[in-house]
Amino acid sequence: MTAEKLMSDSGGRAVLYSGTVPMNAADPAIDDQTLLRDYTECGSERAFAELVRRHLPQVYAAALRRVNGDRALAADVTQTVFTDFARKAPGLVRIRVPGGWLHRHTGFTAGKLVARERRHRLLEQEAAVMNTLTEPEEDPAWAATAPLLDAALDALPRQDRDALVLRFFERRDFRAVGAALGVSDDTAQKRVNRALDKLRGLLTRRGSGYGTAAALPALLMTFAVPPAPAALAASVPGKALAMAAARPAGWLALLHGTSGWPIAEQI
Repeated sequence: MTAEKLMSDSGGRAVLYSGTVPMNAADPAIDDQTLLRDYTECGSERAFAELVRRHLPQVYAAALRRVNGDRALAADVTQTVFTDFARKAPGLVRIRVPGGWLHRHTGFTAGKLVARERRHRLLEQEAAVMNTLTEPEEDPAWAATAPLLDAALDALPRQDRDALVLRFFERRDFRAVGAALGVSDDTAQKRVNRALDKLRGLLTRRGSGYGTAAALPALLMTFAVPPAPAALAASVPGKALAMAAARPAGWLALLHGTSGWPIAEQI
């Protein structure tokens, strides 16, 4: 039986570990940074699976928007994102909001896979047929906003994007947003509201007529993160870990700091 040890998370809370797995990894009191450290330092697959469970819905939803509703391609994007998350985890432990990194990386990954798919279809001389987004039920305001949302989020400063990801994509209350950002509840609320104003302006300039003060938060809360397929939720953690482990040289270099490049440059 492995010895238990007591560690503190980034917020100063005591977290009990038993061997490589935190006791009750799904406990919301254990934050993302603590889970990520447990995965990178102790190899806890349970911690990584909990990170996937927490962030899969918003990653899949962002991927679905990026690939124009193609569910199969969105699943490929999601799998690749979490595989990269597992592989690059040692360099991400200092990031305050992993969800912000995941959203940004989903955009990069989707762009690459969409380009590859387009080339493939041209070579095959097949018609490019994309499924439309059908869940949740089509809403005119969301239909006008969704195609513009992720590019507008990408255009925001990281601090603003992180605040919106925490509030509307991870659906945290202002106390939890403040805890993740290291600020008070009131400051978190002000930061989210300022970020919403910036996002609203970007969406309006890009052609969405639904960026009103009342409409945008309601749209994000209602439609931004539909449920991810259950089969995808079941398959992503194991595949991501297996695929990351298939590249041991790069993984060990990141883990032990023996590569020829700083970790930040590898990310």
